[in-house]
Amino acid sequence: MSRTLSLALVQMEPRLGDIDFNLGYIHDLTKKAASQGAEFVIFPELALTGYNQELLGEKLVDLARTPGDEEMQTLGEAARQLKIYLCVGFIERRSIPGVLNNSIIIFDPNGEAVRTYAKSHLFSAENLHFRPGAELRVLEINKGIIGPMICMDIGYPEVARILCLRGAELLIAPSAWIREDDDV
Repeated sequence: MSRTLSLALVQMEPRLGDIDFNLGYIHDLTKKAASQGAEFVIFPELALTGYNQELLGEKLVDLARTPGDEEMQTLGEAARQLKIYLCVGFIERRSIPGVLNNSIIIFDPNGEAVRTYAKSHLFSAENLHFRPGAELRVLEINKGIIGPMICMDIGYPEVARILCLRGAELLIAPSAWIREDDDV
């Protein structure tokens, strides 16, 4: 088993609230990354919708998706066609109506959604819009063991520690940092 994994860490500015545009943008950038040898392409937190809960307000519920929704299947198909792992941030709707999570979804090279992870440690006003995730699980892929986190989770060392104790060899933490977050 090969122990190398070529990653593409995508920086992008999604169009706020425009899933169709962002889906096309994600697809184009994924194809470009795969053509340059990426085996695992990782997009930012909430890449599918953009990150600004205050401006999106009540639209958040309409923008929420499940792994089985058409847009997510389109992402899975891209991963399958390109034979890559693909990680994209999205607003997740789970089983309780109106309850949303700030999540990532990971597709394998067969196009299967092999993991969703809901952000455990919400930042500031995110608590007004999202429910924190409650599980920290690793994901074994053909090149190693991945520990998924999102943004603010990296501010709590126990998250990384727990994932590593569970076997993680690579931690990923998609984020939506803005210029105002710079430590200049």
